Amino acid sequence: MVVDLLTIYIVVLLNAATLTMIWFAIWRSYPGFDAARIWTFAAGSTALGGVVLMAAEPTQSKALLLGGNAIVLLGYCLSWIGVRRFLGRPEPWRATAILIVLSIGLLYLFQDSRTARNLIYAAGQSLPLLFAIMELRRGGRPAAGFAMAGWGMTANILARLLCFGAVAAHANGAATFEVYSAIYTAGILAQIFTTMVWNFGFVMMAIDRLRGELLDMALVDELTALANRRAFHERGAAAVAHSVATGDPLALLVVDLDNFKQINDEFGHAAGDASLGHFARHAAARLAPEALLARTGGDEFCLLLPGMDLDAAAETAETLVASFRSAPLVWRGQAIRLTVSVGIAALPSAGVADIEALIDLADGALYAAKRRGRDGYMTAEPDEPGPVAILD
Repeated sequence: MVVDLLTIYIVVLLNAATLTMIWFAIWRSYPGFDAARIWTFAAGSTALGGVVLMAAEPTQSKALLLGGNAIVLLGYCLSWIGVRRFLGRPEPWRATAILIVLSIGLLYLFQDSRTARNLIYAAGQSLPLLFAIMELRRGGRPAAGFAMAGWGMTANILARLLCFGAVAAHANGAATFEVYSAIYTAGILAQIFTTMVWNFGFVMMAIDRLRGELLDMALVDELTALANRRAFHERGAAAVAHSVATGDPLALLVVDLDNFKQINDEFGHAAGDASLGHFARHAAARLAPEALLARTGGDEFCLLLPGMDLDAAAETAETLVASFRSAPLVWRGQAIRLTVSVGIAALPSAGVADIEALIDLADGALYAAKRRGRDGYMTAEPDEPGPVAILD
């Protein structure tokens, strides 16, 4: 199987152009996804370099050949840079510049030796791929996209070594022209195929990242960055089921900002939003890591406290109420005094076997705390879901 050089160039160019369009579409659809932007330029640089090399082929212009190879090498380095950006690591621009300058310098020095040129091609384009593989392995992620990208790059490096071996064998008389041409062509086609493989791996990585962000958005309250109602009910249901099954204590605080409507009416809804964020930050900073604080709607928050009985939860509520009372919100140069009311319920408790029942129990205590005058807390009797008892 022998394919002429022009056909190979055209296939490489079309492959790079296709990848450029794919990544450009992803980048434009998700402008904040920086790795997609870098991978767009990676594929685009490879395509542009291919055009320059095609233009250089009829005249064998040394300037065009060196320039085209520099652009292609930049494309490979950008693939590595995109991996680092995806993983949140600094981009290696200095290392990229050194690699390109060194490779082009060596190509210029050994331009009369085809074997040396191919060795420089193989090494220069393989090194950024090798670095990218190392970055993916350091990512420590078992996702299929990481594996596909890594194996695609590994196979691409092996294909480059195959091409170099064919060139070296032919130059030394160890392989006929027909054998050399067949092996070299197979190596080039393998490079094209594996380039598609590693880019599809990148696409799978992008899909996993975007899907994770969507899941986070579905479970996180946008205003306060706390868990939202859905997340709280999912995790709360599991916590209640565990408590019921094992008898381990579990407490729930339902917290409501006092006079929230009055804050909105007097200072505006922006001040109301700031009040919610102020409480979220204040409370989250004072909770143990295992506690779950969520905004479950409007000015209402729920706080799940694994391992706490009713007495311990009451101490937590007392501390929270007192500390928040003394931490006014500074809004446009004015201090707004804020207070909260808290209702407390805990497991084990007769008749309570799910998260909804536990919330109802704590809600009853919350309403009683508000009737009592707000800026305080009340607890529900553990054995009687209906009545509420006041603990001083």
